[in-house]
Amino acid sequence: MTALLDAKGLCKGFGGVHAVRNVSFVISTGEITAILGPNGAGKTTLFNLLTGFMTADRGEVHFNGSRLTGLAPDRIVNLGCARTFQLCRPFAGMSVEENVMVGCLAPRVRCRKMPRRRALEIIERVGLEGKASLQTHALSHGDLRRLEIARALATEPRLLLLDEPFAGLGASEAGNLAALIHQLHGSHELTVLMIEHRLRELMQLASRVIVMNFGEIIADGEPARVVLQPQVVAAYIGTPEDAYASARRTES
Repeated sequence: MTALLDAKGLCKGFGGVHAVRNVSFVISTGEITAILGPNGAGKTTLFNLLTGFMTADRGEVHFNGSRLTGLAPDRIVNLGCARTFQLCRPFAGMSVEENVMVGCLAPRVRCRKMPRRRALEIIERVGLEGKASLQTHALSHGDLRRLEIARALATEPRLLLLDEPFAGLGASEAGNLAALIHQLHGSHELTVLMIEHRLRELMQLASRVIVMNFGEIIADGEPARVVLQPQVVAAYIGTPEDAYASARRTES
């Protein structure tokens, strides 16, 4: 597989806090890769650096041969790198169809088909058929997650970055959304990079896991092996002494 995304030596600090520290990795075409880590590990900051919502203090990002470092988010989207957000951000006062049509107007794809036709096709693809005319405030949380993905798909990305797509979903909704992501990856040759805490869905989807803690990568490899590594376990539940102390506090 060929390299699609190449991040080298990314650093981002806020005052004296190193949110991302010397992070380097390569994402190959066709992979589903998950970024795992406790709260505050630097995962979303890393996504913001990759997609132009923040500027790195040091380091570079290349995507499909183009340098992304310093580009604005709209430029990055039009190179074929789209994302969703941890908090759903639909355009208020607009219908589902209109939200997706905005993505269909991106310079990358606007000449492909009529925007409305493309939007309706994408809405059906993500399982929102019958809801195109609804205002976004009428959608369930699970449907808002699907709308986020639909808006990103409208730009026809080669790389889709998903920031905690299963957050706030019940087991059934999360399972259905995982099946959708798997289907989109297989049928549309999408490369997927996702942040996720829920190990069940992560293990179903990802062929590779990158683990971050305190802004650094502490493990990288196959999910079943990575989640058992001592440094990964410690990042989530602490040392055995920490676990014992936590249990004593709970009992008291």
